[in-house]
Amino acid sequence: MLTLRLWGMRHRGFNPEAESAVTITHRRTGAIVDADWRPQQEDLPFSFAEVESRINPGWEAERAASPTLGLTR
Repeated sequence: MLTLRLWGMRHRGFNPEAESAVTITHRRTGAIVDADWRPQQEDLPFSFAEVESRINPGWEAERAASPTLGLTR
């Protein structure tokens, strides 16, 4: 999933200034995992246990306001 996300960020023309739907943060370094992020040598092999993900508020509000895109919990 991360590979697909990063590919999309690089090649699908997303506005780099726009808020993404999800922010992925590397726990140890606090770095945002974006299209240019690479794990440091001490973080290899990479594991998703090393990151924290959160849905960004703007994206969540937009989906919650739409009856067809609403998030279910």
